[in-house]
Amino acid sequence: MKEDKKLLYFISPNKDNNFYEQLERADDLFQRERHHVFNSDFKVFKAKEIYDFVRRLDPITGNKTISKCLILDNSNQFDSKVLICPIYPKSASENKFGLNIGKIYQISDSEEYIAALAEIRYVNKKRFVSDPKTKSETNFYGVLNASSYLSILNSYKKIIQTIIDKSTEYNSNLFAQRRYLTA
Repeated sequence: MKEDKKLLYFISPNKDNNFYEQLERADDLFQRERHHVFNSDFKVFKAKEIYDFVRRLDPITGNKTISKCLILDNSNQFDSKVLICPIYPKSASENKFGLNIGKIYQISDSEEYIAALAEIRYVNKKRFVSDPKTKSETNFYGVLNASSYLSILNSYKKIIQTIIDKSTEYNSNLFAQRRYLTA
């Protein structure tokens, strides 16, 4: 009997794990796979497409705030989240920081749009369903031109690189201060 327990313990590749950690890992795996099998989030999004998505849902009143967004990265049928960049009309975005991407003729012939670079994030694909009762999909507007799309990606890359550089600089300064204090 002792031998059986010992064999069960070595299910994990890390020998220092216990059964509770293995149970949590198995439960996480089960939940993730169950989501893919039993969920209706199998929509495939392509980069440069523009959609409406639910930006905010008021839990008390049930009111939804719908915004437009640009899909930044392709997703497959098994991804539960997709990388987006919210876009706003220039006239309604005086408090927004972003990149002017010009007119998007599939949405409006006269309005220019701003890509909110500070709001780039992953969102759940369920936010692209307008009415959960009817499972109707949200509005698809069209595809953004390649030059504007590349400008957004380049700006996003520069922001991420700046954050990495600043955090590396901060950590090296912190390390130098600790080293000075201990010397």
